Amino acid sequence: MKKSSTNTPLLLTLLFITSVTPSSLIANQSIPKAWNFEVCMANNNNLYRYGVLNYKQMVKAGSTPSLNILLQMDEYGEKKCSRLFIEQNNPIIMQTQTEPPVSISGTPENLYEFAEWTSSYPAQNNLLLLWNHGAGIKDPNIWGKLLAKGRDELYIINPKTKLLDLNRMLAKEKNWEALIKTMQEKGISFNDVAETYLTNQDLKNSLERISNVLLGGKKIEILAMDACNMAMVEIGSQIKSAVNIMVASEEVEPGFGYNYFSILSPFNTQTLSPIELAKHIVNCYKNEYKNTFGDFTQSAIDLSLIDDLEKNISKLASFLIGLIEKGGPAAGKILRDIRFDNILTTEFLDPDYIDLYHLFKSLSLRSELYALSSPQPKTSSIWLDIKTATSEGIALLDKMIIASAAGPNLPNAYGLSIYFPTTSIHSSYYKTVFAQSTEWPRFLEKFLRAKKGEPKEPKTRA
Repeated sequence: MKKSSTNTPLLLTLLFITSVTPSSLIANQSIPKAWNFEVCMANNNNLYRYGVLNYKQMVKAGSTPSLNILLQMDEYGEKKCSRLFIEQNNPIIMQTQTEPPVSISGTPENLYEFAEWTSSYPAQNNLLLLWNHGAGIKDPNIWGKLLAKGRDELYIINPKTKLLDLNRMLAKEKNWEALIKTMQEKGISFNDVAETYLTNQDLKNSLERISNVLLGGKKIEILAMDACNMAMVEIGSQIKSAVNIMVASEEVEPGFGYNYFSILSPFNTQTLSPIELAKHIVNCYKNEYKNTFGDFTQSAIDLSLIDDLEKNISKLASFLIGLIEKGGPAAGKILRDIRFDNILTTEFLDPDYIDLYHLFKSLSLRSELYALSSPQPKTSSIWLDIKTATSEGIALLDKMIIASAAGPNLPNAYGLSIYFPTTSIHSSYYKTVFAQSTEWPRFLEKFLRAKKGEPKEPKTRA
């Protein structure tokens, strides 16, 4: 990638304000702190300027007696990165990596060795934060080029509310496929210079290795993802073996992402439990965007019940398959009416992702109606089964969703999305833990086949 004359390479910027490693810091590494706040920033892409902003927020806050702020950043346009211990107003370069693949963000080797470096700072709790583009559970077939102007160009001013809204006409006008190829490849931690990224399989394997090898089998307390579209049930399934709490966004994030000064400031006077910190991150995000953006989301999810949720969704999928098989075109039309009605389903900018809680609620309400007055008596008992399954699912989500925030344009975004594609199933989806352990893909196949047999175009979210 050609460097822009307006972008100063990261390392040159840091050298003017970075001290050498003090001996006192090395000595203090033997004293466990309450938290390690570990930020793996893959910013060798069009989000670089936001990375610099977030870095400055961390420096303003600084490590405290209860908190280590440990950061990795790319040098813009280069295949190397620096690892820093962040003291207040005094970032300290501890390592500079120059040998690929360890030096290249967006590789499993880089993520693991970053975590290995952070493990030299003992702490009772670990928050690992992945900073970058992210787009949920699909992985790309080919490498694309990111939009040159960054993801904030997806927003437009709403003349009525004066808030920044996502331009959903991109999907309505069927420009989404082109946008997907140019802006939002699937996975997380994209490095444009090296043209690499962490697939969802890489994410699972890397986190398991960190948990098993570096943490002695202990799970990471919080995995936060300052990235788009990662608050998905499928992502939860990918990381459940290595993570206790997931903090992420269902929707596209503004380029500014988290306000790290706000998140880190409480540690100047206190420490926080994992649940308190997860809630605090969500609340900070809400406060950051509630007066400026109409389409923000952020949530904290307890993954201890993700296995139960998988079983619940799998059971629901079996009932929905039975409904389509026994109810025929009429049943298929009812499900399509729910899926493609923006009152009954919350669809995000990527229309293949919908809010799971809202889906459960709509299915529950409709199942109660059709169980009592079904136009096809042979499906009445199935509707009752769907009512039971969705009620159980809602109860599970009420326990799992620790905290959730959403903008006024997304009143039914409760914190966890699911893959429910509008046209076809992405090939990479079948590789996921969720797809391999539930009946959900089989339901999607059945639903999409039935949809293709219907000549009428489904409604799309306005």
